[in-house]
Amino acid sequence: MKRLLGLLVFSVMVVSSLSVVFAEDKVATPTATPDGGMFTDMLNNSVIVTLSCETEGATIYYSLDSPGVDYPAEVLEYTEPITLTFTTTIRARAEKEGMEESEALEVTFTDDVFNGTVATPTATPDGGIFTDMLNDSVIVTLSCETDGAIIYYTLSSPGVGYPDVILEYTEPIILTFTTTIRASAWREGMEESEALQVTFTDDVFNGTVATPTATPDGGMFTGNVTVTLSCETEGAEIHYYLTSPDTDYSSSSSTYTEPFTLHHTTTITAYAYRDGMDESEPLEVTFTRDPFGFPPTGIADMTGYAIALLACLVTAVGLWGYSFFCRYRRSNS
Repeated sequence: MKRLLGLLVFSVMVVSSLSVVFAEDKVATPTATPDGGMFTDMLNNSVIVTLSCETEGATIYYSLDSPGVDYPAEVLEYTEPITLTFTTTIRARAEKEGMEESEALEVTFTDDVFNGTVATPTATPDGGIFTDMLNDSVIVTLSCETDGAIIYYTLSSPGVGYPDVILEYTEPIILTFTTTIRASAWREGMEESEALQVTFTDDVFNGTVATPTATPDGGMFTGNVTVTLSCETEGAEIHYYLTSPDTDYSSSSSTYTEPFTLHHTTTITAYAYRDGMDESEPLEVTFTRDPFGFPPTGIADMTGYAIALLACLVTAVGLWGYSFFCRYRRSNS
């Protein structure tokens, strides 16, 4: 009986030893850290995967497969951590000389940012009227929450002939006229974003250039007068022409560049223009030369002065004659 019991124990020990030997003849299945899943909001919208094997001295071989990326169709030897930026499946096995190849590891990492669709771009500011903004313009910044996405945009305006092309966004956009921006964002391995459409309206003076003003604003002047024209709409160009009963001004309009001097009774008619806006209402202002002012200028003023002097002379002579007549009557009465 003791012999039988000892034989049974010996048999169990032999079987256990053989099981351990055979188990150690097969390489352990590789493991991945992290072990798959979503990697939304991980650093730089990516995940770094480390492969390892408990069997000392084993070499790991792996392949990558993704619905959005054309990885090389080859088996690679694992030498360093793997960085994934798209939904990817890793398949790996481990080998060691003299041992049976490991079981296969298959693990999937899913890029679930925005459910696989690039976020819609945003504009700052987000449209509206930009009256009274710096230099009558607005600086627009486009951005996208999807890391690594590229933004493309177009511009259209009723007052500006923008190029009919799609532009890649690389720096803020400066707008000086009413403009609509349309933008979308792309990133490899993800679906294109929804389109952004935002309009910036240049509503300065309701889209019409301000009426020019004159300083002084007309009226009587003596000698000569220097007139300055101005317009509240920044960037507007003033054109004007002059008419006078005393001199022949050019019939064509002039571009206002600096103050000018009037020597005669003159009417100024002026308009202001700016690209992308309606023409201003006209300015019409009259400066009247005082013919009795000093000093006289021109034939008309000289005539006026001559008449005035003659009238004064006649009056003086008349008064002297009347005074003489009165004294004569008193002396003979």
